Amino acid sequence: MDEIDKFLEEDLGEGDVTSDALFANEQGRGCVYLKEGA
Repeated sequence: MDEIDKFLEEDLGEGDVTSDALFANEQGRGCVYLKEGA
């Protein structure tokens, strides 16, 4: 499990009030840009 998976599981997991409000039955595409720190 990478960092993005952890974020999505913790912050957007099923039953989360914010997730239910933002993500009903919608689909989309997006890009994730990642910058590794030292």
